[in-house]
Order: sequence, then structure tokens, then C-alpha cells
Amino acid sequence: MLEVKTLGCFQLFLDGRPVTLGRQSGNNIEKLFVILVLQGSQGIARRELIRQLFYRQGAEFDTGANLRITVYRLRQALKKALVPQPEGEDYILMENGNYRWNPAIPVSVDVTEFMELAARAEEEEDREKSLKLGEEAFSLYGGEFLSEFSSEEWVNTRQIELGKIYRKLFLHQYQLLYTGGGIYRHSSWQNLPPRSIPLRNISSI
Repeated sequence: MLEVKTLGCFQLFLDGRPVTLGRQSGNNIEKLFVILVLQGSQGIARRELIRQLFYRQGAEFDTGANLRITVYRLRQALKKALVPQPEGEDYILMENGNYRWNPAIPVSVDVTEFMELAARAEEEEDREKSLKLGEEAFSLYGGEFLSEFSSEEWVNTRQIELGKIYRKLFLHQYQLLYTGGGIYRHSSWQNLPPRSIPLRNISSI
């Protein structure tokens, strides 16, 4: 299975083996791949995909041609990395003007798992179960979302969204731990990532 790490620098693993998409990190091939797997089965419109990939390019830049080239290069990079694909099918599907990742190719994305765990932790009524879910969510948060792409508008928007989710979960877990005592002895607080939200920022939520 493909495992995508986005919390911190981009990393890609296939059955536990590191995989690279291109010679340089932070390239358009990586950006295209991340956009597609994050969009999931709903896909993304061609116009919006071009905007997210090439919005900083000049007006004279042939973004349509470059999208086709980038899609082609991503396919080749995935083949080179020996990422399996269903017989007779492609990694990237194009339907009704939308691009989407082939749902028949399983992929796990840490940011998706983090958001799901955070939501479950807040919904869980059992205190210990909620703390456990929160601990699992915190363990995934290895740093800022796609830090090497921070100048990209869509990345910055997602960073802000995730920051709010993180702070909300932080408050929720803090309140649960406070009512149970022994806050700093609990593993949820011992294992927070280096870039945890400082307590002084919590009051602004």
C-alpha cells in the first residue's frame, strides 16, 4: 500500500519502502500527486488543478500543456517506483473535465487520518477512549502540513485549517486530562510533536 506523509516534509512509502517522485523534492510532480490523493474520489476540475499547480506562472506560460506534461511525468515516476496499478487501468483518471486518483489503488494519507482521529476524539464520550484517540492523532502530527510548499496558496489554506483542528483537539484533551489529574504524566502530553501549539496561543481560540 502507498503511504503518504504530509505532516512535515512530503514523504512517500510503498509497503514501507521510501519512494521518490522526481529528482528534486518540492516539484510539481509531488504537488500533483498530493492534490490528487487528497481530493480522493471526488477529483478536481482541470481549471482548479491548473490554478493550484501553476498560479504563480506568467500569463504567457502554457499551463494546459504543462499540466499534460506533469501528469505524464507523474505516471512515469509511479511506474518507475513499481507502484502497482489494475490491469488495463491508469493511476490517474480523467472524466468529465475532472482529474482524480484511481480509487482501485489504495493509499493512506496521514493528514486524512489525523483529521478523522481528531473528530472521533472529540465525539467520543468515554474519557479514556477519547484520550487514546487524541494521542493517536497527536502522534501523526509530525510538523506543519507540506512545509516545503508553504508558499502555495492551497497549502497555506490547509495549514491554517489544520492549525485550528490541532488547537481545538489540544484544548479538548487538556480539559479531559485536567479533570482526571496528572496532566503531564499522561503519554498524550509526553509525545506531542516538537511544533506543538504553545499554551499561550490556546486562549485565542
